[in-house]
Amino acid sequence: MNSSALARGIATISALIGLGGAGVPAPVAAAVSNLSPGQSVKFRPIAQLPRSSSDPAASVANIVNMTRHPALPSSLQGSAYNAWLTVADSRGSVYLVNVASYQAGVTNATRTILNLRTATQGLDIGDATSGNSEMGLRWVEYHPDFARSGTKGHLKFYTMSCHEISTRTLSGAAANNHPSHPSGAPTECDNVLREWTMEPATMTGRSPREVLRFPQMYRNHGTDALVFDPNTKLMYIAAGDGGSQGDPYGVSQNPAYLYGKVLRIDPTQPGATLPANMRRSWDGRWSFPIDNPHANDSGRDAIYVKGLRHPETMIRDGSDLFVFDIGGSQFEEVNVVRLDGDEGRNFGWDKVEGRVPTSTSTVPPVAGYAHVNGNKAIIGGAAPDSGPFAGKVILGDIVSGNVYYGDRAAMKAARSWSATTVPLQQFLMHNNSGLPQTLMQAFGRNSRVDLRLAEDNGRVLGVSKQKGVIFEIVPR
Repeated sequence: MNSSALARGIATISALIGLGGAGVPAPVAAAVSNLSPGQSVKFRPIAQLPRSSSDPAASVANIVNMTRHPALPSSLQGSAYNAWLTVADSRGSVYLVNVASYQAGVTNATRTILNLRTATQGLDIGDATSGNSEMGLRWVEYHPDFARSGTKGHLKFYTMSCHEISTRTLSGAAANNHPSHPSGAPTECDNVLREWTMEPATMTGRSPREVLRFPQMYRNHGTDALVFDPNTKLMYIAAGDGGSQGDPYGVSQNPAYLYGKVLRIDPTQPGATLPANMRRSWDGRWSFPIDNPHANDSGRDAIYVKGLRHPETMIRDGSDLFVFDIGGSQFEEVNVVRLDGDEGRNFGWDKVEGRVPTSTSTVPPVAGYAHVNGNKAIIGGAAPDSGPFAGKVILGDIVSGNVYYGDRAAMKAARSWSATTVPLQQFLMHNNSGLPQTLMQAFGRNSRVDLRLAEDNGRVLGVSKQKGVIFEIVPR
C-alpha cells in the first residue's frame, strides 16, 4: 500500500469510529498499527506559569521537567513549600509554584530557587524564543535524602545545563576528562552537572559544586534526565548522541564516548573511605560502582548502558527505569533499563531503530509508535502506583500533544526479541467543561504543543511550553 492509500485508510477508519476530522473540535486518535483509541479523560488546568521571555513571539515558559522536593520537617521554614511543585525552565530558572488554585490568565504564586543565568556564568540557552530549544537548563532533581539530616544528600539537589566552553577555565570548574573528541566533530557547549545546597529558610540554592563536565557536539540531543535510585542513592544520567541527525560520528555504539549512553554515578562528594563496591572518580568529585562496564578506564567509568539516541526523559519504577528515547525518522521508543544487572547492555541505536533490523545482541524497545497523527518526538512520563491510572505507563508526544498509555507489567515483560511490543492506547481528551478538545487545540502554537509530563503522588500532570499552563489529566 502506498503512503496516500494508507493515509486515506487511516482517515476512513477515523471517520468510522467517530474521531472527527480537520476543523472538528473532537479528540483525535487513529486506529493504526499499535495505537488505538482508549480512555476518555479531561485535562484540568492547575497553574499558569510566569513568562520567561519578554519576546511576545516566544513560548511562554520552556519547562523541561517538573518534580516535588522530598517533604521537609515542619520545624524548617521551608516546609511551607512542601506542597508546591518545582519546575525547571531551559532559559535558566528553577522555581517553586503553588498549584493549589488556578485562575485563567493569572500567574500562580512562585518562589525562585535559583536562576542559572545569574548564579552561574556562560549558560547557553540556544534560541531564546523557541519552545523546542534543547540547550540551557536541562533538568533539576532532588537527592532522595534531601529531607534527611545527617546524610550526604541532605538539602542537596542537582541541575544539568549547557555552558559555553569558555567556562572551563573558571574557578571550581570540573576538568573535562571526556575521551578524545571524534575527529572533525564540533563543540557547541559543555554539559555540566552541578550540586546545590538548599537554604531551607529561604528555599534558595547555594554553594554550587561542579560534579561532571563533558562536551556537547551540536545544539540537539544533549544530556537531560537525572534520576536517582532511592535505595542505592545512585544517579542515572541520560546522555544523548551529541546531535545532528543519524549519529554522524558513530558515538552511541562506541564505548570511547559518553554520548548515547545512560551513565551511573554517586554525585555526592566522596568521603575519605568508600563502600567496597564503589570507586572514587579520577578528580575526586564523584564516585561510581565498580561493576560499571568501563570501571577501569578513566573518562568512561560513568557509562552504564549504550545505544540510545536522545533519551530526553526517564522515570524510575521500582527496580527499573522507563527510558523514553526520541527516535530518528522511523520510531519513538519506550525502553526498560534495569537499575542493576544491565551493565554494558546495548539498546541498539544507531544500528537498530525500533525493532528494525532484528538484532538479538541488543535489548529491543518494549513499546513505542511511528510518526503518524502528527507525532514526532516521544516524552515521558508517569507510572503511578495509585490513583485512577495505576498500573499504566503514560507517555506523550512533544510536538502533537497526543497522550498514550500502556500496561506497565506487560512492558517490563517485553524486553526480549521473542516478545511483541506492548500496544498503546490514546487518551481521548476533553477540556475541564467536558467538551472534546485536543491539547493541540487548547495549547498549540506554531503547530506545536511542546508537551512535558510528570507524576505527583499518583496524579498525572502535563505542561505546555507554548502557553505555560500546568494541567492535571483526570478520568472523564
